[in-house]
Amino acid sequence: MRRVVLAVGLLVLGVLAVAQVGDMLSPVHDIPVSQSPNCGTGDLMVLMAQAQPSASQVPCIASLPAGWDLDGVHAQRGRARFTISSEGPGIDVRVTLQGAGACDVRGAEPVPSDEAGTQRLERPERLADGARGERYYLFEGGCVTYRYELAAEASPALLFAADEALAFLPRTELVDEVRSTTGQRLCGAGVSCPGGTRS
Repeated sequence: MRRVVLAVGLLVLGVLAVAQVGDMLSPVHDIPVSQSPNCGTGDLMVLMAQAQPSASQVPCIASLPAGWDLDGVHAQRGRARFTISSEGPGIDVRVTLQGAGACDVRGAEPVPSDEAGTQRLERPERLADGARGERYYLFEGGCVTYRYELAAEASPALLFAADEALAFLPRTELVDEVRSTTGQRLCGAGVSCPGGTRS
């Protein structure tokens, strides 16, 4: 009986050890980040560009208004996202970068774009008692979705403040920065990848 209990105990310990080693060695596919994706050539912007290598534009924060917060910054293979929100009953805007064709623009209407090199579409879901909906920017190799929700008691001026806060950085600026500071290539749109392919 003692041998059976010992064998079962060893088997359980072996399974737990294998599971722990597997967790340690498995790649991380969704990395939460504490930095801010400010428009510029910082490390986080390079990481976001790497998350979606085919995208010729990368979304960023031009200037976060006083009293606003940034949260939910994540980068994973094929997608990067972050959220900005105003304090109190205000507005939340979730920004998601994906590959070309990944944004579901069914029912969205094209409008003049405020960002160079992009096509803009709008799909409002609610206009009274607080606005809610989605905005899309389509560009070479990628697309960005702004999912916004304005509280019923919040000022509509917050929508304009969010527009001012968010912008795009051309990937070419990040490619140039990586080349000049590290001598490396930021593989993807416009830059040959190992094996001679382009994303």
